[in-house]
Amino acid sequence: MEYVPPLNGDLGDPDRPYVNANPAAGTEGSIPPAESFEHPQREILEVIAHYLGAQAPDGGDLTQLRQAIQQAIAEALTQADGPLAGLPFPTVETAGNRLTVTPASAAAGGTVGVAAGTGIVLGEVGVSAGLGRLRRFETAAFVSADLTANATHYLRARVEAGALELYLQRGADTDPTPAGLVGTPGAAAGGGFDSTRLDALLARVVTGNAGTVPTVTALANADRLGSYGETALANYQQVNDELSGDISIALNWARRPISVHLSQSDVQNSTSYSDMDRRIFDVAIDRYALTAHFGHDYMANGKAWWSACA
Repeated sequence: MEYVPPLNGDLGDPDRPYVNANPAAGTEGSIPPAESFEHPQREILEVIAHYLGAQAPDGGDLTQLRQAIQQAIAEALTQADGPLAGLPFPTVETAGNRLTVTPASAAAGGTVGVAAGTGIVLGEVGVSAGLGRLRRFETAAFVSADLTANATHYLRARVEAGALELYLQRGADTDPTPAGLVGTPGAAAGGGFDSTRLDALLARVVTGNAGTVPTVTALANADRLGSYGETALANYQQVNDELSGDISIALNWARRPISVHLSQSDVQNSTSYSDMDRRIFDVAIDRYALTAHFGHDYMANGKAWWSACA
């Protein structure tokens, strides 16, 4: 495709712009050639037909160019088979990398639903053992079967027969990763393992008594998860020259952090001291939160720095 200039204007300039007529200023409006209408349409139709099929162009569907672009991206992300360990972790294509999961009450422990149209990138097993490829899908509308009451369920996604499958499996946060890296739809245990390269942990779903609405914790999925900041200490106390307090940082990730850094913000409240003790203890880390207790001598503020990544 090339730029098609108007038929009038500065004919010596092949890049001359289109201008609107302004009779008061004596400016002639641009005269568009037929190619300026025809060529963009044919170029767009070529993309639609190439990615959606020769019979796809439909004047009643004005989303076809977007569909074609999405298909092009999906094909680009479909790699040749490589080692599973080399695949990135799953990604949910939203601003916070979390899937919107909607709970509802039911006769049993309730249900959860997912709307159509959210992109999820995750791995698929290849044709040979130990190999896989990266795929991109969009969620189809999904509503679970009635969930078991008073239980912990996990909403997960995997690739089954070439298509994205959303499913629920009961389990616990301490469940180990299965040898095959994927869960078992509908199983009564084992579903609480972290996201793997082949199976995305999308949300924890805790049900109560029959007829109540489940509690959903959506979990972030991305190949690299990270967060950092400075936060005020909770339960802050300062007795003489000793400060103490707690931090509790919500993470809600699909994988447990593999690296965490904690430090006290250093603002001294004295220049005359015989020693300075710094203590960070009662540290607890999981995929949902980072908590710790700080103790520090001769400090004037109640803040701490933290960072985590997975």
